[in-house]
Amino acid sequence: MITLFEKTLVQNICEYQNKKILIAFSGGIDSVALLDCINKYKTKLDIDIYALHVNHGIRGIEADNDENFCKNFCKSHNIPFISEKVNAPEYANNNKLSIEDAARKLRYDILFKVSKSLNTDYIFTAHHYNDKIETFFIKLFQGTSILNLSGFNLNSNKIVRPMLNIKKELINEYVVNYNLNHIQDSSNFNTNYLRNWIRYDFLNKINFKTHDLFRNINELQEESDELKNYFQDKISNVKVINEYENVI
Repeated sequence: MITLFEKTLVQNICEYQNKKILIAFSGGIDSVALLDCINKYKTKLDIDIYALHVNHGIRGIEADNDENFCKNFCKSHNIPFISEKVNAPEYANNNKLSIEDAARKLRYDILFKVSKSLNTDYIFTAHHYNDKIETFFIKLFQGTSILNLSGFNLNSNKIVRPMLNIKKELINEYVVNYNLNHIQDSSNFNTNYLRNWIRYDFLNKINFKTHDLFRNINELQEESDELKNYFQDKISNVKVINEYENVI
């Protein structure tokens, strides 16, 4: 039986037929579901896919084991695999960033670099509906403008998040249905990281009648996007004139 996850994801990526796609692959449950499903339908969709795993150099032997899992998964599914290793703790220290921000920065730098070298059309990430809700609260706690309530910090026409309208439970259902192995990053449970605290502590405590809350947040995020796009469109044709020296 075809799962609802498959139906939704395939529908979401139909517009990318005849394209080359680089898929960010951590080996976690979300990226395993994304990569496995797209690989299953790649012939039907006539797309070429590549998987990229980034070892952030944070968890030592555990991170190396994750990299090997990803490599073996791709080998068993005949998916071209690329891996890169970075030192996120060192980069964070040198640039006065949190480990989370440093890892994210390095990961996207590598995604764009590898995408360019492979000449892929798009980069797919496994962010899903629940991630959107968590991101909303991250932005709320850290402070942000009304124009930036929805998205992730990096926005690019090359980055595609085809699972943003898919809830976590559908991803879990797909993985269980096809008995797919995946890894569990131990740092995902460290609530010293803001996203993890929001996921495991904060959201669990407000889980009473959250269906309408999450739907309302999603609608607010969509309105934020519409407002941002409206202003960007309005200023796209603004001309900058140097009327006098040092005056624009």
